[in-house]
Amino acid sequence: MIDSTCFHIDEDPQLFVDDVLIEAAQGLTRRWHKPQRHGNEPVIRRDRPWEQSLYFTYSNYIVIRDPADGLIKCWYEDMNEVDGKQHPWKTTLLYAESEDGVTFRKPDTGIRTRDGQMTNIVMGYQKGVEPNERNPWAAMGVHSNGIVIDPYPPTPGERFRTIFSESILEKGVLKHKTTCAHSADGLTWKRYPWYPEIGSTGGNLNDVSCLHYDHDARMFVQNTRDHRMYDVAFPPNTLSVSHWFGPVHPGRPDLLGRRRVIQTRSHDFRHWTEPVLVSAPDDASGSAVSLDNLDVAHYGMQQFRVGRMHFATLGIFRYVADGMEVRLLYSRDGNTFVAADRGTAFLAPRGPGHWDAEMVSITSQPVEIGDEWFFYHGGAKAHHDWWCGPDEGIDHPDARDPGAAMRDGYALGLARLRKNGLASLDGSHERPGYVLTKPFKSKGNRLTINARCRPGGSIRVAVMDAGRKVMPGRGHELSEPFTGDATAHTVTWGGESEMGEPGKWRQLLFMIRNAELFSFQSSQPQNFARGDATSDAVLFLP
Repeated sequence: MIDSTCFHIDEDPQLFVDDVLIEAAQGLTRRWHKPQRHGNEPVIRRDRPWEQSLYFTYSNYIVIRDPADGLIKCWYEDMNEVDGKQHPWKTTLLYAESEDGVTFRKPDTGIRTRDGQMTNIVMGYQKGVEPNERNPWAAMGVHSNGIVIDPYPPTPGERFRTIFSESILEKGVLKHKTTCAHSADGLTWKRYPWYPEIGSTGGNLNDVSCLHYDHDARMFVQNTRDHRMYDVAFPPNTLSVSHWFGPVHPGRPDLLGRRRVIQTRSHDFRHWTEPVLVSAPDDASGSAVSLDNLDVAHYGMQQFRVGRMHFATLGIFRYVADGMEVRLLYSRDGNTFVAADRGTAFLAPRGPGHWDAEMVSITSQPVEIGDEWFFYHGGAKAHHDWWCGPDEGIDHPDARDPGAAMRDGYALGLARLRKNGLASLDGSHERPGYVLTKPFKSKGNRLTINARCRPGGSIRVAVMDAGRKVMPGRGHELSEPFTGDATAHTVTWGGESEMGEPGKWRQLLFMIRNAELFSFQSSQPQNFARGDATSDAVLFLP
Protein backbone atom coordinates (compact mmCIF):
# COMPACT_ATOMS: atom_id res chain seq x y z
CA MET A 1 0.00 0.00 0.00
CA ILE A 2 1.26 3.46 -0.92
CA ASP A 3 0.34 5.83 1.91
CA SER A 4 1.96 8.73 3.78
CA THR A 5 4.39 6.43 5.59
CA CYS A 6 6.14 5.81 2.25
CA PHE A 7 7.37 9.40 2.36
CA HIS A 8 9.23 8.96 5.65
CA ILE A 9 12.29 7.76 3.80
CA ASP A 10 14.82 7.89 6.66
CA GLU A 11 18.23 7.20 5.09
CA ASP A 12 17.13 4.67 2.49
CA PRO A 13 18.25 5.18 -1.12
CA GLN A 14 15.44 6.26 -3.43
CA LEU A 15 15.54 4.64 -6.85
CA PHE A 16 13.55 6.08 -9.74
CA VAL A 17 11.95 2.80 -10.80
CA ASP A 18 8.43 4.18 -10.34
CA ASP A 19 6.60 7.50 -9.92
CA VAL A 20 5.72 7.23 -6.24
CA LEU A 21 8.14 9.95 -5.08
CA ILE A 22 7.73 12.20 -8.15
CA GLU A 23 5.43 15.22 -7.90
CA ALA A 24 6.30 16.67 -11.29
CA ALA A 25 8.79 16.16 -14.10
CA GLN A 26 9.52 17.74 -17.46
CA GLY A 27 12.04 17.06 -20.20
CA LEU A 28 13.08 13.67 -18.75
CA THR A 29 12.55 10.07 -19.74
CA ARG A 30 12.91 6.95 -17.61
CA ARG A 31 15.57 4.66 -18.98
CA TRP A 32 15.93 1.06 -17.81
CA HIS A 33 19.38 -0.46 -17.61
CA LYS A 34 20.41 -4.08 -18.09
CA PRO A 35 23.47 -5.87 -16.70
CA GLN A 36 26.27 -6.19 -19.23
CA ARG A 37 28.10 -9.47 -19.67
CA HIS A 38 31.66 -9.72 -18.43
CA GLY A 39 33.39 -10.89 -21.59
CA ASN A 40 32.14 -13.63 -23.89
CA GLU A 41 33.11 -16.65 -21.81
CA PRO A 42 31.63 -18.15 -18.60
CA VAL A 43 33.35 -17.91 -15.22
CA ILE A 44 32.57 -21.54 -14.30
CA ARG A 45 32.27 -24.38 -16.80
CA ARG A 46 32.92 -28.13 -16.93
CA ASP A 47 36.70 -28.62 -16.68
CA ARG A 48 37.29 -31.42 -14.15
CA PRO A 49 37.36 -35.16 -14.97
CA TRP A 50 34.58 -35.89 -12.48
CA GLU A 51 32.24 -33.18 -13.82
CA GLN A 52 29.76 -34.61 -16.32
CA SER A 53 26.57 -32.55 -16.84
CA LEU A 54 26.61 -29.28 -14.94
CA TYR A 55 23.11 -27.85 -14.53
CA PHE A 56 23.22 -24.06 -14.21
CA THR A 57 19.53 -23.20 -14.18
CA TYR A 58 16.71 -22.67 -11.63
CA SER A 59 17.63 -23.37 -8.84
CA ASN A 60 20.57 -25.67 -9.33
CA TYR A 61 23.28 -23.16 -8.39
CA ILE A 62 23.67 -20.36 -5.88
CA VAL A 63 26.36 -17.68 -5.45
CA ILE A 64 26.80 -15.94 -2.08
CA ARG A 65 29.42 -13.58 -0.71
CA ASP A 66 30.34 -14.88 2.75
CA PRO A 67 30.76 -11.92 5.15
CA ALA A 68 32.92 -14.06 7.44
CA ASP A 69 35.84 -14.42 5.02
CA GLY A 70 34.83 -12.20 2.09
CA LEU A 71 34.94 -15.09 -0.38
CA ILE A 72 32.37 -15.35 -3.15
CA LYS A 73 31.11 -18.92 -2.89
CA CYS A 74 29.24 -20.97 -5.47
CA TRP A 75 27.44 -24.28 -5.07
CA TYR A 76 26.37 -25.96 -8.30
CA GLU A 77 24.75 -29.20 -9.37
CA ASP A 78 26.09 -31.96 -11.59
CA MET A 79 23.39 -34.11 -13.21
CA ASN A 80 26.00 -36.81 -13.90
CA GLU A 81 24.64 -39.60 -16.12
CA VAL A 82 22.31 -38.43 -18.91
CA ASP A 83 20.71 -40.94 -21.25
CA GLY A 84 17.70 -38.98 -22.55
CA LYS A 85 15.21 -41.57 -21.35
CA GLN A 86 14.35 -40.01 -17.99
CA HIS A 87 15.26 -37.08 -15.78
CA PRO A 88 18.69 -37.81 -14.23
CA TRP A 89 18.64 -38.56 -10.50
CA LYS A 90 22.24 -39.46 -9.51
CA THR A 91 22.99 -35.81 -8.90
CA THR A 92 25.76 -34.21 -6.80
CA LEU A 93 26.50 -30.78 -5.34
CA LEU A 94 29.89 -29.15 -6.02
CA TYR A 95 31.67 -26.09 -4.64
CA ALA A 96 33.79 -23.25 -6.07
CA GLU A 97 35.09 -19.98 -4.63
CA SER A 98 36.62 -16.68 -5.69
CA GLU A 99 38.30 -13.62 -4.19
CA ASP A 100 37.51 -11.17 -6.99
CA GLY A 101 34.25 -12.64 -8.29
CA VAL A 102 35.72 -13.30 -11.71
CA THR A 103 38.29 -16.09 -11.30
CA PHE A 104 36.91 -19.15 -9.51
CA ARG A 105 38.82 -22.11 -8.16
CA LYS A 106 37.43 -25.55 -7.40
CA PRO A 107 39.25 -26.64 -4.23
CA ASP A 108 39.64 -30.22 -3.05
CA THR A 109 37.19 -30.34 -0.17
CA GLY A 110 38.54 -33.56 1.33
CA ILE A 111 35.03 -35.00 1.36
CA ARG A 112 34.65 -36.94 -1.87
CA THR A 113 36.95 -38.86 -4.19
CA ARG A 114 36.27 -40.17 -7.66
CA ASP A 115 38.59 -42.65 -9.37
CA GLY A 116 41.14 -42.02 -6.63
CA GLN A 117 41.14 -38.22 -7.10
CA MET A 118 40.05 -35.68 -4.48
CA THR A 119 37.23 -33.52 -5.77
CA ASN A 120 35.19 -30.42 -5.02
CA ILE A 121 32.03 -32.53 -4.58
CA VAL A 122 30.39 -31.88 -1.21
CA MET A 123 27.24 -34.03 -1.22
CA GLY A 124 25.15 -36.41 -3.34
CA TYR A 125 25.24 -39.74 -5.13
CA GLN A 126 28.42 -41.80 -4.85
CA LYS A 127 28.55 -45.05 -6.79
CA GLY A 128 29.41 -48.09 -4.70
CA VAL A 129 29.53 -46.18 -1.41
CA GLU A 130 27.19 -46.70 1.51
CA PRO A 131 25.69 -43.58 3.13
CA ASN A 132 27.97 -42.29 5.87
CA GLU A 133 28.32 -39.38 8.26
CA ARG A 134 30.17 -37.22 5.74
CA ASN A 135 27.78 -38.01 2.91
CA PRO A 136 24.36 -39.29 4.04
CA TRP A 137 23.16 -38.99 0.42
CA ALA A 138 25.60 -41.43 -1.19
CA ALA A 139 22.71 -43.66 -2.33
CA MET A 140 20.52 -40.87 -3.75
CA GLY A 141 20.75 -37.62 -5.64
CA VAL A 142 20.57 -34.09 -4.25
CA HIS A 143 18.64 -31.80 -6.56
CA SER A 144 17.92 -28.07 -6.66
CA ASN A 145 19.64 -26.93 -3.47
CA GLY A 146 18.54 -23.59 -2.12
CA ILE A 147 21.30 -22.36 0.21
CA VAL A 148 21.28 -19.42 2.62
CA ILE A 149 23.56 -18.09 5.36
CA ASP A 150 21.80 -17.83 8.73
CA PRO A 151 23.00 -14.57 10.35
CA TYR A 152 21.68 -15.78 13.74
CA PRO A 153 22.42 -19.53 13.77
CA PRO A 154 21.18 -21.40 16.85
CA THR A 155 24.44 -23.42 16.78
CA PRO A 156 27.73 -22.85 14.92
CA GLY A 157 26.99 -25.92 12.82
CA GLU A 158 23.86 -24.27 11.36
CA ARG A 159 25.42 -21.19 9.83
CA PHE A 160 24.70 -22.55 6.36
CA ARG A 161 21.26 -24.01 5.64
CA THR A 162 19.92 -25.79 2.59
CA ILE A 163 16.55 -27.11 1.45
CA PHE A 164 16.48 -29.44 -1.55
CA SER A 165 15.04 -32.59 -3.12
CA GLU A 166 16.37 -36.02 -2.31
CA SER A 167 16.02 -37.98 -5.56
CA ILE A 168 15.84 -41.73 -6.01
CA LEU A 169 14.55 -44.18 -8.61
CA GLU A 170 12.17 -46.78 -7.16
CA LYS A 171 10.80 -49.49 -9.48
CA GLY A 172 11.35 -47.27 -12.49
CA VAL A 173 9.60 -44.25 -10.93
CA LEU A 174 11.58 -41.11 -10.04
CA LYS A 175 10.67 -39.90 -6.57
CA HIS A 176 11.53 -36.67 -4.77
CA LYS A 177 11.43 -35.82 -1.07
CA THR A 178 11.96 -32.28 0.21
CA THR A 179 14.55 -32.26 2.98
CA CYS A 180 16.88 -29.90 4.86
CA ALA A 181 20.51 -29.95 5.95
CA HIS A 182 22.98 -27.68 7.75
CA SER A 183 26.69 -26.94 7.75
CA ALA A 184 29.23 -24.91 9.66
CA ASP A 185 31.40 -24.20 6.61
CA GLY A 186 29.22 -24.89 3.56
CA LEU A 187 31.29 -27.98 2.76
CA THR A 188 30.42 -30.71 5.25
CA TRP A 189 26.64 -31.05 5.38
CA LYS A 190 24.53 -32.89 7.95
CA ARG A 191 20.96 -34.00 7.54
CA TYR A 192 18.41 -32.67 10.02
CA PRO A 193 16.62 -35.43 11.95
CA TRP A 194 13.28 -34.16 10.64
CA TYR A 195 11.65 -33.24 7.35
CA PRO A 196 10.25 -29.71 6.84
CA GLU A 197 6.58 -28.96 7.44
CA ILE A 198 5.30 -26.65 4.69
CA GLY A 199 1.72 -25.51 5.08
CA SER A 200 -0.75 -27.86 3.41
CA THR A 201 1.76 -29.26 0.90
CA GLY A 202 2.37 -32.39 2.93
CA GLY A 203 5.98 -31.30 3.35
CA ASN A 204 6.83 -31.68 -0.32
CA LEU A 205 7.64 -29.01 -2.87
CA ASN A 206 8.53 -29.02 -6.55
CA ASP A 207 12.15 -28.76 -7.63
CA VAL A 208 12.94 -25.04 -7.38
CA SER A 209 13.99 -23.38 -4.09
CA CYS A 210 15.35 -19.83 -4.21
CA LEU A 211 16.16 -18.76 -0.65
CA HIS A 212 16.92 -15.43 0.97
CA TYR A 213 16.87 -14.06 4.51
CA ASP A 214 14.48 -11.31 5.66
CA HIS A 215 16.54 -9.32 8.17
CA ASP A 216 13.57 -7.24 9.34
CA ALA A 217 11.39 -10.24 10.22
CA ARG A 218 14.33 -12.55 10.97
CA MET A 219 12.78 -15.15 8.72
CA PHE A 220 13.93 -17.44 5.93
CA VAL A 221 12.01 -16.78 2.73
CA GLN A 222 11.67 -19.39 0.03
CA ASN A 223 10.35 -18.73 -3.46
CA THR A 224 9.47 -22.14 -4.80
CA ARG A 225 6.82 -24.25 -6.53
CA ASP A 226 3.97 -26.37 -5.23
CA HIS A 227 4.20 -30.01 -6.28
CA ARG A 228 0.43 -29.89 -6.94
CA MET A 229 0.64 -27.14 -9.57
CA TYR A 230 -0.07 -29.48 -12.51
CA ASP A 231 -2.95 -31.23 -10.75
CA VAL A 232 -5.93 -29.39 -12.25
CA ALA A 233 -9.42 -30.50 -13.26
CA PHE A 234 -9.13 -30.30 -17.03
CA PRO A 235 -12.50 -30.74 -18.76
CA PRO A 236 -13.24 -34.22 -20.15
CA ASN A 237 -11.60 -35.02 -23.49
CA THR A 238 -9.14 -32.12 -23.21
CA LEU A 239 -6.56 -32.60 -25.94
CA SER A 240 -2.91 -32.66 -24.82
CA VAL A 241 -0.01 -33.15 -27.23
CA SER A 242 2.95 -32.94 -24.83
CA HIS A 243 4.29 -34.66 -21.74
CA TRP A 244 5.81 -31.54 -20.20
CA PHE A 245 3.06 -28.92 -19.99
CA GLY A 246 -0.71 -29.01 -20.12
CA PRO A 247 -3.08 -26.96 -22.28
CA VAL A 248 -3.67 -23.26 -21.56
CA HIS A 249 -7.18 -22.03 -20.74
CA PRO A 250 -7.17 -18.18 -20.79
CA GLY A 251 -9.29 -16.61 -18.07
CA ARG A 252 -9.46 -19.83 -16.04
CA PRO A 253 -7.18 -19.60 -12.99
CA ASP A 254 -8.67 -22.89 -11.76
CA LEU A 255 -7.09 -24.52 -14.83
CA LEU A 256 -3.71 -22.83 -14.47
CA GLY A 257 -1.49 -25.86 -14.90
CA ARG A 258 1.59 -23.85 -15.75
CA ARG A 259 4.65 -23.26 -13.61
CA ARG A 260 4.36 -20.34 -11.22
CA VAL A 261 6.07 -19.04 -8.07
CA ILE A 262 4.82 -19.42 -4.52
CA GLN A 263 6.39 -18.10 -1.33
CA THR A 264 6.67 -19.66 2.10
CA ARG A 265 8.45 -18.36 5.21
CA SER A 266 10.02 -19.85 8.33
CA HIS A 267 11.65 -18.71 11.58
CA ASP A 268 13.33 -22.03 12.30
CA PHE A 269 13.80 -23.64 8.84
CA ARG A 270 11.52 -26.51 9.89
CA HIS A 271 8.04 -25.00 10.13
CA TRP A 272 7.07 -23.10 6.99
CA THR A 273 3.98 -20.99 6.42
CA GLU A 274 1.19 -21.84 4.01
CA PRO A 275 2.55 -20.92 0.56
CA VAL A 276 1.06 -17.89 -1.18
CA LEU A 277 1.22 -17.05 -4.87
CA VAL A 278 3.68 -14.26 -5.75
CA SER A 279 4.08 -14.60 -9.54
CA ALA A 280 2.05 -16.37 -12.21
CA PRO A 281 1.54 -16.03 -15.97
CA ASP A 282 -1.28 -13.65 -16.84
CA ASP A 283 -3.48 -13.71 -19.92
CA ALA A 284 -5.26 -11.13 -22.04
CA SER A 285 -8.73 -11.82 -20.63
CA GLY A 286 -11.28 -9.00 -20.91
CA SER A 287 -9.60 -5.69 -21.69
CA ALA A 288 -6.32 -6.51 -19.93
CA VAL A 289 -3.08 -6.38 -21.85
CA SER A 290 -1.00 -9.43 -21.09
CA LEU A 291 2.76 -9.46 -20.54
CA ASP A 292 2.82 -13.20 -21.13
CA ASN A 293 2.34 -15.17 -24.31
CA LEU A 294 0.28 -18.36 -24.45
CA ASP A 295 3.33 -20.56 -23.92
CA VAL A 296 4.93 -18.66 -21.01
CA ALA A 297 5.53 -20.09 -17.54
CA HIS A 298 7.09 -18.41 -14.48
CA TYR A 299 9.91 -20.76 -13.63
CA GLY A 300 11.66 -19.46 -10.50
CA MET A 301 12.34 -16.20 -8.67
CA GLN A 302 15.05 -14.75 -6.43
CA GLN A 303 14.59 -11.54 -4.42
CA PHE A 304 16.85 -8.78 -3.12
CA ARG A 305 16.32 -5.42 -1.45
CA VAL A 306 17.62 -1.91 -1.83
CA GLY A 307 16.54 0.03 1.22
CA ARG A 308 12.81 -0.62 1.47
CA MET A 309 12.37 -1.51 -2.19
CA HIS A 310 12.04 -5.17 -3.14
CA PHE A 311 13.33 -6.51 -6.44
CA ALA A 312 13.21 -9.95 -8.03
CA THR A 313 14.76 -11.74 -10.98
CA LEU A 314 12.07 -13.95 -12.51
CA GLY A 315 12.75 -16.82 -14.88
CA ILE A 316 10.48 -16.65 -17.94
CA PHE A 317 10.18 -20.02 -19.65
CA ARG A 318 8.92 -20.07 -23.24
CA TYR A 319 7.58 -23.51 -24.03
CA VAL A 320 7.59 -23.36 -27.85
CA ALA A 321 11.20 -22.16 -28.12
CA ASP A 322 12.06 -24.38 -25.11
CA GLY A 323 14.22 -21.54 -23.79
CA MET A 324 14.38 -19.10 -20.90
CA GLU A 325 15.08 -15.43 -20.17
CA VAL A 326 15.06 -13.26 -17.02
CA ARG A 327 12.55 -10.52 -16.20
CA LEU A 328 13.06 -7.88 -13.49
CA LEU A 329 10.25 -7.23 -11.00
CA TYR A 330 9.92 -4.62 -8.26
CA SER A 331 7.65 -4.09 -5.27
CA ARG A 332 7.21 -1.62 -2.43
CA ASP A 333 5.64 -4.13 -0.04
CA GLY A 334 7.42 -7.37 -0.95
CA ASN A 335 4.14 -9.04 -1.90
CA THR A 336 2.75 -7.34 -5.00
CA PHE A 337 5.36 -7.28 -7.75
CA VAL A 338 5.31 -5.25 -10.97
CA ALA A 339 7.25 -6.10 -14.12
CA ALA A 340 9.94 -3.53 -14.85
CA ASP A 341 10.40 -2.08 -18.32
CA ARG A 342 7.01 -3.43 -19.45
CA GLY A 343 8.15 -6.99 -19.01
CA THR A 344 11.04 -6.89 -21.50
CA ALA A 345 14.01 -9.12 -20.72
CA PHE A 346 16.43 -8.02 -18.01
CA LEU A 347 18.84 -10.66 -19.32
CA ALA A 348 18.20 -12.64 -22.51
CA PRO A 349 19.89 -15.55 -24.31
CA ARG A 350 22.33 -14.42 -26.98
CA GLY A 351 21.41 -16.87 -29.71
CA PRO A 352 23.40 -19.22 -31.95
CA GLY A 353 27.18 -19.22 -31.60
CA HIS A 354 27.21 -18.32 -27.91
CA TRP A 355 27.58 -20.53 -24.84
CA ASP A 356 24.32 -19.04 -23.47
CA ALA A 357 22.44 -19.29 -26.75
CA GLU A 358 19.07 -20.64 -25.56
CA MET A 359 18.61 -20.15 -21.80
CA VAL A 360 19.68 -17.78 -19.05
CA SER A 361 18.76 -17.66 -15.36
CA ILE A 362 19.56 -15.56 -12.26
CA THR A 363 19.00 -17.50 -9.04
CA SER A 364 21.23 -15.50 -6.67
CA GLN A 365 21.07 -12.04 -5.18
CA PRO A 366 23.53 -9.61 -6.80
CA VAL A 367 26.93 -9.39 -5.12
CA GLU A 368 28.06 -5.83 -4.44
CA ILE A 369 31.68 -5.24 -5.42
CA GLY A 370 32.88 -1.65 -5.41
CA ASP A 371 30.44 0.48 -7.38
CA GLU A 372 28.94 -2.48 -9.22
CA TRP A 373 26.48 -5.30 -8.78
CA PHE A 374 27.64 -8.69 -10.01
CA PHE A 375 24.74 -10.74 -11.34
CA TYR A 376 25.81 -14.36 -11.71
CA HIS A 377 23.72 -16.07 -14.36
CA GLY A 378 23.32 -19.56 -15.60
CA GLY A 379 23.44 -20.04 -19.33
CA ALA A 380 22.88 -22.87 -21.76
CA LYS A 381 23.20 -23.63 -25.43
CA ALA A 382 21.02 -26.67 -24.76
CA HIS A 383 17.24 -26.35 -24.55
CA HIS A 384 15.12 -26.89 -21.47
CA ASP A 385 13.83 -30.45 -21.89
CA TRP A 386 14.42 -31.86 -25.36
CA TRP A 387 17.29 -33.93 -23.90
CA CYS A 388 15.26 -35.88 -21.33
CA GLY A 389 11.90 -37.49 -20.63
CA PRO A 390 9.57 -39.71 -22.66
CA ASP A 391 10.31 -39.90 -26.38
CA GLU A 392 8.28 -37.24 -28.19
CA GLY A 393 9.90 -37.82 -31.57
CA ILE A 394 11.67 -34.44 -31.48
CA ASP A 395 14.19 -34.12 -34.29
CA HIS A 396 16.89 -31.93 -32.76
CA PRO A 397 20.55 -32.46 -31.74
CA ASP A 398 19.54 -32.18 -28.07
CA ALA A 399 17.20 -35.15 -28.50
CA ARG A 400 19.45 -37.15 -30.82
CA ASP A 401 22.46 -36.98 -28.46
CA PRO A 402 21.28 -35.92 -24.97
CA GLY A 403 24.63 -36.71 -23.35
CA ALA A 404 26.52 -34.36 -25.65
CA ALA A 405 23.89 -31.65 -25.22
CA MET A 406 24.31 -31.73 -21.46
CA ARG A 407 28.07 -32.28 -21.17
CA ASP A 408 28.90 -28.94 -22.73
CA GLY A 409 25.49 -27.35 -22.61
CA TYR A 410 25.55 -25.34 -19.36
CA ALA A 411 27.88 -22.89 -17.59
CA LEU A 412 27.90 -19.92 -15.18
CA GLY A 413 28.39 -16.40 -16.45
CA LEU A 414 28.78 -12.94 -14.96
CA ALA A 415 26.91 -9.77 -15.89
CA ARG A 416 27.69 -6.42 -14.28
CA LEU A 417 25.52 -3.41 -13.52
CA ARG A 418 26.04 -0.08 -11.86
CA LYS A 419 25.13 -0.19 -8.15
CA ASN A 420 21.54 1.03 -7.69
CA GLY A 421 21.55 1.51 -11.45
CA LEU A 422 18.37 -0.28 -12.51
CA ALA A 423 16.68 2.84 -13.90
CA SER A 424 17.52 6.50 -14.45
CA LEU A 425 15.78 9.76 -15.22
CA ASP A 426 17.55 10.90 -18.37
CA GLY A 427 17.76 14.44 -19.71
CA SER A 428 18.86 15.41 -23.21
CA HIS A 429 21.56 17.78 -24.44
CA GLU A 430 19.09 19.88 -26.39
CA ARG A 431 16.63 20.80 -23.61
CA PRO A 432 16.91 21.06 -19.83
CA GLY A 433 14.75 18.84 -17.69
CA TYR A 434 13.72 18.68 -14.07
CA VAL A 435 12.17 16.37 -11.51
CA LEU A 436 10.45 17.64 -8.36
CA THR A 437 9.99 15.17 -5.54
CA LYS A 438 6.95 15.01 -3.32
CA PRO A 439 7.52 16.23 0.24
CA PHE A 440 9.38 13.65 2.34
CA LYS A 441 10.91 13.34 5.78
CA SER A 442 14.36 12.03 6.55
CA LYS A 443 16.65 11.69 9.54
CA GLY A 444 19.52 12.83 7.35
CA ASN A 445 20.58 16.32 6.32
CA ARG A 446 23.22 15.46 3.72
CA LEU A 447 22.27 14.63 0.13
CA THR A 448 24.14 12.13 -2.04
CA ILE A 449 23.20 11.31 -5.62
CA ASN A 450 23.96 8.42 -7.94
CA ALA A 451 24.32 10.09 -11.32
CA ARG A 452 26.20 10.13 -14.61
CA CYS A 453 26.76 13.16 -16.81
CA ARG A 454 27.63 13.08 -20.48
CA PRO A 455 30.05 15.67 -21.94
CA GLY A 456 28.71 19.12 -21.16
CA GLY A 457 26.02 17.69 -18.87
CA SER A 458 25.25 18.75 -15.32
CA ILE A 459 22.89 18.30 -12.36
CA ARG A 460 21.95 21.00 -9.86
CA VAL A 461 19.69 20.62 -6.85
CA ALA A 462 17.43 22.99 -4.92
CA VAL A 463 16.03 22.15 -1.47
CA MET A 464 12.55 23.40 -0.56
CA ASP A 465 10.13 23.01 2.29
CA ALA A 466 6.70 21.38 1.92
CA GLY A 467 5.28 24.69 0.71
CA ARG A 468 7.81 24.85 -2.17
CA LYS A 469 9.70 27.66 -0.48
CA VAL A 470 13.41 27.42 -1.23
CA MET A 471 15.50 26.86 1.88
CA PRO A 472 17.93 29.73 2.56
CA GLY A 473 21.15 29.28 0.58
CA ARG A 474 19.89 26.04 -1.02
CA GLY A 475 18.59 27.26 -4.37
CA HIS A 476 19.67 25.56 -7.58
CA GLU A 477 21.55 28.71 -8.64
CA LEU A 478 23.84 28.18 -5.60
CA SER A 479 24.14 24.44 -6.13
CA GLU A 480 27.60 23.46 -7.25
CA PRO A 481 26.97 21.59 -10.50
CA PHE A 482 27.77 17.91 -10.65
CA THR A 483 29.40 17.06 -13.98
CA GLY A 484 30.96 13.66 -13.39
CA ASP A 485 30.02 10.01 -12.87
CA ALA A 486 29.61 8.71 -9.29
CA THR A 487 27.38 6.38 -7.34
CA ALA A 488 27.54 8.52 -4.17
CA HIS A 489 28.33 12.18 -4.88
CA THR A 490 27.68 14.60 -1.99
CA VAL A 491 25.77 17.67 -3.19
CA THR A 492 27.02 21.03 -1.93
CA TRP A 493 25.85 24.65 -2.02
CA GLY A 494 28.72 27.08 -1.78
CA GLY A 495 30.86 24.45 -0.10
CA GLU A 496 28.19 23.49 2.44
CA SER A 497 26.54 20.07 2.38
CA GLU A 498 23.75 20.35 4.98
CA MET A 499 20.20 20.52 3.65
CA GLY A 500 18.79 21.87 6.91
CA GLU A 501 17.49 20.46 10.14
CA PRO A 502 16.82 16.71 9.92
CA GLY A 503 13.27 15.45 10.35
CA LYS A 504 11.58 18.35 8.54
CA TRP A 505 9.39 18.02 5.46
CA ARG A 506 11.32 18.97 2.35
CA GLN A 507 11.23 18.66 -1.42
CA LEU A 508 14.08 18.37 -3.89
CA LEU A 509 14.19 19.97 -7.33
CA PHE A 510 16.77 18.36 -9.61
CA MET A 511 17.72 20.38 -12.70
CA ILE A 512 19.15 17.93 -15.25
CA ARG A 513 20.79 18.54 -18.62
CA ASN A 514 22.43 15.81 -20.69
CA ALA A 515 22.74 13.59 -17.62
CA GLU A 516 21.19 10.62 -15.85
CA LEU A 517 19.96 10.54 -12.25
CA PHE A 518 19.69 7.00 -10.84
CA SER A 519 18.93 7.62 -7.18
CA PHE A 520 19.36 9.93 -4.23
CA GLN A 521 19.91 9.35 -0.52
CA SER A 522 19.57 11.56 2.52
CA SER A 523 22.09 10.63 5.19
CA GLN A 524 23.63 11.86 8.41
CA PRO A 525 27.15 13.27 8.53
CA GLN A 526 29.80 11.44 10.51
CA ASN A 527 29.39 13.61 13.61
CA PHE A 528 25.84 12.33 14.13
CA ALA A 529 25.10 9.48 16.56
CA ARG A 530 25.04 6.77 13.91
CA GLY A 531 28.69 7.32 13.03
CA ASP A 532 29.64 6.90 9.38
CA ALA A 533 26.10 6.97 8.04
CA THR A 534 27.13 8.15 4.60
CA SER A 535 27.96 4.61 3.54
CA ASP A 536 25.89 3.58 0.53
CA ALA A 537 26.21 -0.19 1.08
CA VAL A 538 22.44 -0.62 0.92
CA LEU A 539 21.92 -4.15 -0.37
CA PHE A 540 20.29 -6.44 2.15
CA LEU A 541 22.45 -9.55 1.81
CA PRO A 542 23.26 -12.36 4.22
